[in-house]
Amino acid sequence: MALTKTNARSGYSVDLSSYATSTDLNNLTTGVFLQATSMTYEPVSPFDYSVSSDSYIDSTFGYVSITPIAANSKIYVQMSGWAMHVNPSANNKGGNFKIYRSVAGGSYGPVTSNSNEFIYQTDGNANAVWNDHRGDAVYLDSPSYTLGDEIRYKLYGRKASDTSNTRFYHAGGHTAGGYNTIHFTAFEIGS
Repeated sequence: MALTKTNARSGYSVDLSSYATSTDLNNLTTGVFLQATSMTYEPVSPFDYSVSSDSYIDSTFGYVSITPIAANSKIYVQMSGWAMHVNPSANNKGGNFKIYRSVAGGSYGPVTSNSNEFIYQTDGNANAVWNDHRGDAVYLDSPSYTLGDEIRYKLYGRKASDTSNTRFYHAGGHTAGGYNTIHFTAFEIGS
C-alpha cells in the first residue's frame, strides 16, 4: 500500500486506488473500508485556549482531509484529545462543540443541523471544583462531493449559555502540566 503525506501537521493516508480501478471501488459491497487519513496536533507549551464566543469558532487545531476514491462514500470522522474545561466558581460552566466540513475548498459548515453535537456542561454550583475532560467526537458523515474533491473536517466550539467562557484546551488540567496530543482521523467507507 502506498503511504503518502497529506499535510504539514503529521498527517498520513493509506491509498487503495493503485490496487483497483474506480469502477472496481464503486462496485464494492456497502460498508467496506476504502482509506484512512489522519492529522496529529502537538500543542506547544504553554497552551491554554479560552473561548468566550456565543457563536461557533474554529479550534485552530488544524484539519483532517480526505479525497474519496469512490462515489457516494460515507466518511467516518473521529476527533480526540482536546481538553474540555469547566470551573463553575469562575462562571465557566462548559462548552458546545461541533464538527465542521469543507468540500472542494468551499466554506466550512456544520456536518449536521443539530444545535449542538457534543456538549460538556456543569450545573454551575459556585462551590464546585474545576475539572477537565478529554474531548472525543465521532460522526458518520454523508457528504455531497464529486470524485477528486478534497473534504476537510475541523473542530469548532462555543461557550455554553449562561457562562463566561470555555476552553478547547486547558494546559495543566488533567494533563498534569503535560500536553495531550490531538488526533483527527477520517475513514472512507464504501456506500
